[in-house]
Amino acid sequence: MGVSNSNYMLMFKLTDLMVTLSMMRAGIRRNNTNAMLSGRQRFAPVFYTGPNDTYQRLLLRDTLQRVQAPPVIQQYLRAATSFTVTGDETRGEGGDFILEAKNRETKASGSHLVS
Repeated sequence: MGVSNSNYMLMFKLTDLMVTLSMMRAGIRRNNTNAMLSGRQRFAPVFYTGPNDTYQRLLLRDTLQRVQAPPVIQQYLRAATSFTVTGDETRGEGGDFILEAKNRETKASGSHLVS
């Protein structure tokens, strides 16, 4: 017997997407490649629902590069899923968070120059 309530199905799908994004984000924050890739692959069907093919091409290109890369490069890619400004290996950030942190640092250090 299947579920026929459309509200329930919508809530189930939204919850599934939220858990998936949370897993991907946790993988990035903890430099855990397997968790990040698992979350990304689970979220991938969303990239194929609209007319924009940019994310589809990015996903395909990244997947192919990860599979076809020499073992040394694959090891590097797995080790560099995320970066950290603080040096704490348990607090990884994506590239955009690093940029924001560096911008804040620059603004804070340059604020004494403005009179």
